[in-house]
Amino acid sequence: MTKNSKGDKARASTTSVSERRAVLAVDAVAPAFAAWCNKMPGLPEGAVEDLLDAVRALASAYFKLVPASNVTSFEPLAFGHAMSAVVATEAEEDTEFIFVAIRTYLLFLEETKG
Repeated sequence: MTKNSKGDKARASTTSVSERRAVLAVDAVAPAFAAWCNKMPGLPEGAVEDLLDAVRALASAYFKLVPASNVTSFEPLAFGHAMSAVVATEAEEDTEFIFVAIRTYLLFLEETKG
């Protein structure tokens, strides 16, 4: 065992406060979102978790801009900046999926009055 193995593990699992808050906030609405998504015909296995991963990424970026926020109401300007930040970190071929995932989540919020 090397001297720095504990330090390496700590660095590898370091999560920002914004990221942690985003995970907790999204996980709180995940059951309702999953139930809503599962009513969609033809949704592939594992799609809900992939959609939620995109929402978590957006929420994390958004929370960095707007510290006192939730995942059911977004300020338009900060939302746009957060979307730009998420898209900038993703591979180009994943960009369309990110937009579809976030659009799906926003539709969920609209339809459920989230």
